Amino acid sequence: ERFDAYRKEHPDRARELEMIDAAELPDGWDRDLPRFSPDDKPIATRKASEQAIQWAAAAVPHLIGGSADLSTSTNTDIAEALKAQHQVEVDRHRIDLKDPIKTLGEHQVTLHLAREVDAAINLIVTRDR
Repeated sequence: ERFDAYRKEHPDRARELEMIDAAELPDGWDRDLPRFSPDDKPIATRKASEQAIQWAAAAVPHLIGGSADLSTSTNTDIAEALKAQHQVEVDRHRIDLKDPIKTLGEHQVTLHLAREVDAAINLIVTRDR
């Protein structure tokens, strides 16, 4: 009932939340994939990764990316990434990490947005060296 009211007030944002919850990607998300050729000028893997992540972030509005050295001093913060990449402010106490993230790859994270309103996001941790 509350989400129906939210959907009426913010249809685009509600559709994005529904897409996230259903683990769907937007139509045409894979158009204009970045391409790299052996004939291209050499590029550092971290730079190629940055280009690919920037493309993906433009194609998938709910993509959250970042980098971390996976040590206790990592400065990657999910709440800060949401704010920087999507202009969405989420109290870090509303982020539900069942276990600490200690590996590269994709991890599902639950956000408690409001009473009885949760959203699942896919967090992709990549190496940046």
